[in-house]
Amino acid sequence: MSSSFIMIALPYVEPIYILTYHSSLYTQIFDFPEVRYYDLSFLFLIRTWLTPTLISGISVQLIYIGFDLTLSYFIFNLREL
Repeated sequence: MSSSFIMIALPYVEPIYILTYHSSLYTQIFDFPEVRYYDLSFLFLIRTWLTPTLISGISVQLIYIGFDLTLSYFIFNLREL
């Protein structure tokens, strides 16, 4: 729900903070669409992003992987003590 408010308030900002947004990169990589977003304007502009760019998708996934590996390392060390 909060992501919907952010998309309405800032329609030109790509939602790289949503993990499901990056999962669409995996499903649509073989048939990558030419249009990455759709604009709907009723009372105000609403932009629906379909896929991230390839570079931003890969970089955000690497950040998620690094964060998860670091967190799991610290949890494993606490469990060992």
